[in-house]
Amino acid sequence: MDLERKELTLAVLVLAPGLILRLFLAPYTTGSDIPQFAGFADTFLRHGLSFYNYSDGSHYREEGWPYPWPYPYGPLFIVILGLLRLAAPGKVTASFQGGVYIVKAPMDWIVANKLLYIAFDTIVGVELYLLGRRLGWGRSKSLVLSILYYYNPMTIYISSIYGMFDQIPLALLLAGVLALMRGRRWWASLLWGLGVAVKPSIVIPLIPLYIHLWFKKGSREALESAAVTLAVPLILFAPFALASPSGVGVYIHGVKEISEPNYASPPVYSFNGLSSIAFYAWIHEGVNTSSLLRAWPLLFTPLYLVGLYHAARHHTPLPAMALAQAAYTASYWRVNHQYLVVTIGLLIASLPLYETIAEKALALLVTIVAGLWPLLYPISFWARVHIISPNPLVAGFLRKTSLNIVDDLIYVYYSIALTLAQILLVIVAAACLEEKARGTRP
Repeated sequence: MDLERKELTLAVLVLAPGLILRLFLAPYTTGSDIPQFAGFADTFLRHGLSFYNYSDGSHYREEGWPYPWPYPYGPLFIVILGLLRLAAPGKVTASFQGGVYIVKAPMDWIVANKLLYIAFDTIVGVELYLLGRRLGWGRSKSLVLSILYYYNPMTIYISSIYGMFDQIPLALLLAGVLALMRGRRWWASLLWGLGVAVKPSIVIPLIPLYIHLWFKKGSREALESAAVTLAVPLILFAPFALASPSGVGVYIHGVKEISEPNYASPPVYSFNGLSSIAFYAWIHEGVNTSSLLRAWPLLFTPLYLVGLYHAARHHTPLPAMALAQAAYTASYWRVNHQYLVVTIGLLIASLPLYETIAEKALALLVTIVAGLWPLLYPISFWARVHIISPNPLVAGFLRKTSLNIVDDLIYVYYSIALTLAQILLVIVAAACLEEKARGTRP
């Protein structure tokens, strides 16, 4: 067995307890998105390439969706959901019982989704180890990168308890970075394109990568790479658009509808400090703070520009990608917990490249604060609300691992702390880079 294979085996062994924990939790927990994904998949299997005609949620009752939420994701993800649905056709039920709307998801559908998410979560853990080795860290330090990601309570929660798929585009993003390090730019561009085709918001950390290529490799390589990445989701979307051109407009309408700034309710699910303050002031003080929500680009733009500047000046793109993602999750009015998976992954991947203790400490602080939420929230809720036959062992375990806090104000303080930590990281990283450029820091 060669050295690289031995090291991969070691990384997998270190991650094994985290994998066992995820598999223990996965069948008996789910958030509200997995039942909704069944509705998306059923519509795709029923209508095929005309799926996007129904993607804005306006036909949710006729289509049997449990919620009126639109489908805002990429064309590849709906194909993935369709394949999963063929393997797991169990029926999602939704009905009013005693005036309460009850949605239940079958175990086969929960497991099918969770196995995919857990697999890609594990891939990310291995990729972080490989990145650490590529960036010059030893075996032990590289394993720490994997551990920091794979045992973060938020990544465990997203892949195996609530159930969301942001680890898929993250894994494709990191796989592309590893391919780029090996000189395989076309493969890298293809992998990034697949990531965008799963979840378009992954383009946020991709743009600094192309800025980096422009300044370090030349405009031609940057433009060619960007063109390949852009072509992948467009090619995958083209059959839908050609089969039903009106579906393009319906899709855009659905995305615009959920992107319109609004109060994030309840605060427990708001991960943006400004949004949490705005909602709390509106509910408890009667103050109209909607203008604060609409002003989120005023915070995002300067923070994101720092990431682009970092991309142009730094010798590798990863820190800039992490800062750009942190700028997004610090400022976007509707940050959900699953968005933090990409932020956590990129910040950990960048740890070997931060050149000051302050940058490393703040990057770690953001990942730690992000990971606190599942330890505060009564996550055992997801072991009951959508589960047909709740498992008391799993529910009891989750109840004991959380503080089970329901006070809205605590989560307002939490989201403020998370937002401030990300903003501070971006500012400090910019200051450190500027000091180095001026020669005032070795």
